[in-house]
Amino acid sequence: MITPDPDIAGPHFLGIGAQKAGTTWLHKNFSHHPGIWLPYEKELHYFDEKLDRLRSMEEVIRSRAAWAVRWRRQVERQLGNHGRDPSSTDLVWCARFFVSQPDDDWYLSLFTPGPGQIAGEFTPEYAVIDTDRIARVATVNPELRVIYMVRNPIERVWSHASMTGRVTSDAAIDTGWFARAVARNRVREHTAYLANLDRWSSVFPPDRIYLGFLEDISFHPKRLLASLYRFLGLEPEAYDRVITRKVHAGGATTIPTVLAVRLAEEYHGALEALSARLGGYASVWLSIADELLRRPPSAPEIPYPFWESDLAAAAGYRPATGEAAGPQSGPLGT
Repeated sequence: MITPDPDIAGPHFLGIGAQKAGTTWLHKNFSHHPGIWLPYEKELHYFDEKLDRLRSMEEVIRSRAAWAVRWRRQVERQLGNHGRDPSSTDLVWCARFFVSQPDDDWYLSLFTPGPGQIAGEFTPEYAVIDTDRIARVATVNPELRVIYMVRNPIERVWSHASMTGRVTSDAAIDTGWFARAVARNRVREHTAYLANLDRWSSVFPPDRIYLGFLEDISFHPKRLLASLYRFLGLEPEAYDRVITRKVHAGGATTIPTVLAVRLAEEYHGALEALSARLGGYASVWLSIADELLRRPPSAPEIPYPFWESDLAAAAGYRPATGEAAGPQSGPLGT
């Protein structure tokens, strides 16, 4: 177990993604742990958006760029939180976060843990930053621990794409909207798990990178959290509460079969590489893709996530005992 230095300035850990792979669930649970301090905004976006950017208040107020729109939404959220419950936020912290010029000292100042607490933040966009920026992360805290959650690429891409629109099974054949959604570079980058891991592990040693699987949030939530608390240097026995929520929140409970098959074809090569390197759940993902390609379900839609469908038994999520294998999440160095 790596023991963090409680006196270090700034974050002790970062949750870097992947998008749609359980970081919101982790953040919710971490926010209730008495030994963890989290900023008032879940995603600080320093290393992907704000690093080396001069902040112009006129620009953030008027620009239609994604980072400026996010800034305005965060301001609205904090003002709304303060209006409903003044104790839920800190206006001094908000003034620093929203108005001051971003730099490393500014970023470090955003973390104000109490005695005996460790601090961290979750920004899934960090998963896809380049190696130079990851090296910049290391200058902020060379002893940092990194948490990277992943899920079946087919599910992750569908979860992302389904946010852009809703289709019925009758309309699923008209997949133009879907093609546009999944063709975006950001979608591909966030699903390139091995490339992302390789960049981060070129800067941080494997025992400081925790690879978590969405399946373990569903199958083994308490054991997953205990494992993560040990990874962060916390005693899991001191706090074992689990805050539950749907791990595939967003509304979609099925995926059109035609789109599942299409994604199985597109990501088959990536799934083979994931299976060869990670095994476990990643091998189950490959088995599901193979099953989709060999024997596509006759139903127009498949229950989602796949562990809630008939594909789960065929792929080996649950052996004859009926109990899920695992948990399989843990530091890369173990």
